[in-house]
Amino acid sequence: MRLGLLIAAVFATLISPITPQAIAFGGYASAPLSVSATAIAGGVRVGWSTPTDVDTGITGYRVEYSTSGTSGTWTLSTTVNSSTFSYDILGLSQVATYVRVAATTAAGTGTYGYPWTETYRTINSKRNSDNSTHTYVAGYGLSGGDAAANLNSTTNFSRVRYRMEATINGTSDYAETDFYKWSSASITTLQVPSISGTGNFSVQTNVTDLNVYSANSRVTKASGISGRIELWALNYGPERASDYNNGDINKYDYNDTNNGNGGYGSFQVHDITNFKTVFAWNHQSYTGNNDPDIGFGNNPNTNGHPDWTFCAQNNTTNGYCQNITNFKLQVFINLAVTPLADATPPTVSRGDAKTLIRSGDTITVRSTEIGTVYLVRNTVTVTNLASITAAAANVKNSVSISAINTNTTLTTSGLLDGTYNLYAADSANNLSTGLLATVAVDTTPPVASAFSVNTSGNAIQMTIGETATLAAFDAAAYSVSDSGSALSVTSASISGLVITLNLSRAIPAGATVTFAYSTSGLPVAARWSDAAGNQLNNVTSRTITNNSTAQISVGLTVADSMSKGTPITITASASVAGRVNFSIAGKRIPGCFNKLATGSTPITVTCTFKPALSGWQTITVTLIPSLSAYPTTLTTVNRFIAKRSNRR
Repeated sequence: MRLGLLIAAVFATLISPITPQAIAFGGYASAPLSVSATAIAGGVRVGWSTPTDVDTGITGYRVEYSTSGTSGTWTLSTTVNSSTFSYDILGLSQVATYVRVAATTAAGTGTYGYPWTETYRTINSKRNSDNSTHTYVAGYGLSGGDAAANLNSTTNFSRVRYRMEATINGTSDYAETDFYKWSSASITTLQVPSISGTGNFSVQTNVTDLNVYSANSRVTKASGISGRIELWALNYGPERASDYNNGDINKYDYNDTNNGNGGYGSFQVHDITNFKTVFAWNHQSYTGNNDPDIGFGNNPNTNGHPDWTFCAQNNTTNGYCQNITNFKLQVFINLAVTPLADATPPTVSRGDAKTLIRSGDTITVRSTEIGTVYLVRNTVTVTNLASITAAAANVKNSVSISAINTNTTLTTSGLLDGTYNLYAADSANNLSTGLLATVAVDTTPPVASAFSVNTSGNAIQMTIGETATLAAFDAAAYSVSDSGSALSVTSASISGLVITLNLSRAIPAGATVTFAYSTSGLPVAARWSDAAGNQLNNVTSRTITNNSTAQISVGLTVADSMSKGTPITITASASVAGRVNFSIAGKRIPGCFNKLATGSTPITVTCTFKPALSGWQTITVTLIPSLSAYPTTLTTVNRFIAKRSNRR
C-alpha cells in the first residue's frame, strides 16, 4: 500500500462534489473524502472527511506537504487523532504548495486523498456532427469562463483523475483512476482528443502511482500501481508501441499503435501491474455505426479484444457493449496552493523548567509556527532577525522547528557564560517577542581560593568562588597530613562559600599541614558541584595555613588494678608522630623505651611489663615528636600495685 496524496485546490468553487469510491484492503483505509485546501497567512488550511471504506478502525490521519507534489518530496506536517478533520499547515513561504492526507489504521497508512478541481466533463459518448470536436457540460471545458479555460496556462498540478460512468444494457457502472501526471501533461492535453483544433493530439504513456476505484468485479481496485494511458482521436492497430515492449501484437489491449489517420478514437486507462483495462471508450466517431465501444475491466469475451475495441460493431466476435446510456466522463487535476503573506510573528515557549545549565546541555523549546528558535545572550541588542543572525557564534544557538507547538531540543554547546533570551522566527522572518532571561549558562567550575586549619585545629576550611553542594561524602576525596602524620576527614559541610572538613583529631599549633582534594575514580555524587553541575577543581597537594592553637598531647591508659610480678599492658595515645618512653617510679620500663609512634593519628603505642615494685607508684609516658619544632610532652598516672599473693 503506497502513500496517497492530498493536494490543495486554489479554485474552491471548481472542486467536484463527486468523490471516489473506496480502496481498502488488508486492513488499510481508502482515501479521505471531501478534501479541501485553502491558502491562509503563512500556510494552508486542510480539511477532509472520513473515508467510506475502512477494513479496520481509523487510528488517525497524516497531513503532508510538498512544493513539487512529486514522489519522494513529501514532508510530514502532523499526525492527528481520528476525530480531527482539519489542520493548518503553518510556517510556509509564499511558494505554490501541494498537500495530502491519509487515514491510518493498525495495518498502516492508507490511500491518500486530494482536493480535486474538475476541468472537463462531457455526457456525449460521440463527437459532434463535425465528427471532430466534443461538447462539454457548461462550466467544464475550454469555452470562455469554463474551468479548463480559466486554468489553461497553469502547470501547478501534479496529478490527474479520470472518472467514467455509463449504463450498459440497463446496468450502471463506473471506474475511476488518479495518478501522477505524465511529463508533457497540460490542461490542453487532458481534454478528449479531437481530429482538429487544440484537441488534435495523441498521448500514449505509462504513468505511476495509479489508484483504481470501481465496484466492477472485472476491475482490480488497487493503490500505487503502474498504469498506461492511450488517448487519441484516430485509428490504431494492435501492434506494440515503441515506448513499451509488452502486450499482445494480435490483440487490441493496453499497448496498441496509433496509425495517424482515420477517426476511430481511443480514451483508455490500463492497469499494467495486473495487465487489465480499467475503462475504455473507443469509436467516438459521429458517422457510421453510432454505438461506441465502452467497457470496464477487460472484455470478458475470449474472442474479443481486452480493451473492448469493436465490441459494439460485432458483439458476437468482440463482446457485447451496446445500449450505452447515462454516459459521463470527468477529468480532474490537483492544484497547488500559494500561502498568503504572513505578517504575524510566532510565539515562543519552553517545554522544560531549567533555569541554569552548562554549555553542552539542552533545553526544550516550542514555537507556534514552523521556522527557527534562537537562544541569544542578553548582551546582544535584538531589534530584528538580522541582529540575531549577525551576532557572534558563541552568544547564540538555534534549532529548526519542523512541527508547530512541538517540543524541540536546543543545545547550548559553545555558548559563553551569561543570561540568555529566547526568540522564534517563522519562515517569513517574522520575529517573536523575546522570552527574556529564560536560562543562564554557567560553564565555569568552582575554584578553591583559600585553605586554612581552624583555631581549634579540628577542621580544615576551604573557601570557594561560588556556592556548591555535595550529594554523598567520601573521605577518599581528601588527603591531610600535619608534619608528616596523616589524619582523615570524617565529614563535610558548607556555609556560604566556606567548606568545612572535620578532622579525625586536632592538628597542633605549629604543625606544617598539607592538603589535597582529588575525585579521581570517585562517583559524581562524591564531588562538590555548583548549581549548574560544574565540579570543583581538584586541589593538588599543597601546604596550607595552620591557625590551630591546639597543643601536642599524649594520653596514657593504665588498668586500675595491678599486682607485683603480674604482666600488665599500658597504652599511650600520641597526637603526632615520634618516639614514646614509658617509665615507673622515675625509671625506664625495660622494653618500653624509644617505641615508634607512626601512622594515622591518634597513634597508639603499647607496653607490656611485670611491675617489680608494690605500693603507690607513678607511671609516666613521654612523647618526643619527630619534628624538633614540636615540644616534648608527658602524662603521668598514679596506681597502687598490690603485693604478690602467691609464694614461689
